[in-house]
Amino acid sequence: MSERQEQFETETIDITPTWEGITYEMLRVLPYATPKGRRDIHQHILEAARLADQYVAHSKECLSHAEECLNKEQQRGAGKHTK
Repeated sequence: MSERQEQFETETIDITPTWEGITYEMLRVLPYATPKGRRDIHQHILEAARLADQYVAHSKECLSHAEECLNKEQQRGAGKHTK
């Protein structure tokens, strides 16, 4: 790569906002929002809550599956030692 090309390399900066930050700002402007703006804020907060519930359910499912796998491995290991 030439020196000139190195000068123009790009770097990606992730500026994805957090749900916490977005929610804080939505609640901050809520008293000043138009009726449509209030409905939109309400819908966004409910969507975030729905996604959070899905994440919790998924996490519980993964944990349950991991515990089942661990129990099976432990049972296999215990069977090896008793024979």
